[in-house]
Amino acid sequence: MNVFQLRKRLRQKEEDDLPAEVEVRSFAPSTDIERWLQLRNAEFKDEKHPVRPWTAADFALEMTSRPWRRDDRCWLAFANDQCVRSVTLAMRRDVPVVHWLMVHPDWRRRGIARALLATLEQAAWDDGYREVHLETHAGWQAALACYQKLGYEEVIRTRRPST
Repeated sequence: MNVFQLRKRLRQKEEDDLPAEVEVRSFAPSTDIERWLQLRNAEFKDEKHPVRPWTAADFALEMTSRPWRRDDRCWLAFANDQCVRSVTLAMRRDVPVVHWLMVHPDWRRRGIARALLATLEQAAWDDGYREVHLETHAGWQAALACYQKLGYEEVIRTRRPST
């Protein structure tokens, strides 16, 4: 599997204009696990490189059990009570990393990714970091184009063993 590693040097707060019907807030485990799973399953359902639907057990294994995961560092965007986007700020070797940026297919190209990344980048800035990293599958060209449009630059392309 080919993976792009990207980074963005943080300089100032980005504009985070959202459509009027969209609200961004931190993750609330008591109500948001199922909504996050619905978003994740919708996001990857029609991908060229399909992945299987996740369950609450998968969420717990990937998200809840990770030492870097904090509810206040996971943001969700809602429209009409539907979770339409999500992003998580992870830490890898003391470097802030964009993790699990997802968008519901019906809500793409509306500026929500920009707003969520601006929220994540501001949190990293407020914590004293001046750079944010991310990885994306080389086959996800729309995601790569979005990241590059928002100022992320390629660091290195790696090949990982398929799992």
